[in-house]
Amino acid sequence: MLAFVRLTENELYELYTLSAQTFKDTFASQNTAKNMTLYLEEHMSKSKLLEELTNPDSHFYFAYKDKDCMGT
Repeated sequence: MLAFVRLTENELYELYTLSAQTFKDTFASQNTAKNMTLYLEEHMSKSKLLEELTNPDSHFYFAYKDKDCMGT
């Protein structure tokens, strides 16, 4: 069964971990380590993600299949 669960502040760490890893997996081969670090610090920090999570106009979801997280 497929389920979509809206994230709250309680899932900040999981969102941060998945977002950072996905970004690294996708773009690391095309960037320097310095550029990757700068982007992650400026755009995907825990404080930035928390700001977005608490914005009433932003919505984040995890997709689950049979209780296994498939991503956001």
